[in-house]
Amino acid sequence: MTRNKGDKYRTTRDDKKLADDFVDHMRKFNTNTLSTAGEVQFVRKGSDADRAAAADAYRLYDRLGNLFNRGETLSGKIDGIKDYIFAAAVDPSNYLGLLSGGVGKATTLGVTTASKN
Repeated sequence: MTRNKGDKYRTTRDDKKLADDFVDHMRKFNTNTLSTAGEVQFVRKGSDADRAAAADAYRLYDRLGNLFNRGETLSGKIDGIKDYIFAAAVDPSNYLGLLSGGVGKATTLGVTTASKN
């Protein structure tokens, strides 16, 4: 976390907050295209040590499993679902999909209507 998010994680004494922030970061990275792009830039521009630390972080996160098969508490599951929903809600690719889907639907409706006339 220190390499990517700054020195505040180097001196933290709160292991739970560090773990929660790590999992939140990884959930957003997995769900939000802007976060994914930022992570790609971090890895691409980082040192060999940065890339190795990122690879270790990805392996660690992968070993955690998903919300529903790792013995997560109900509040942990709710928190995880909330993280994924919020990350998706602010992802611009979802809005582009909605906009382009709306344009596609309107075009289809227009073509269908015109062909009936």
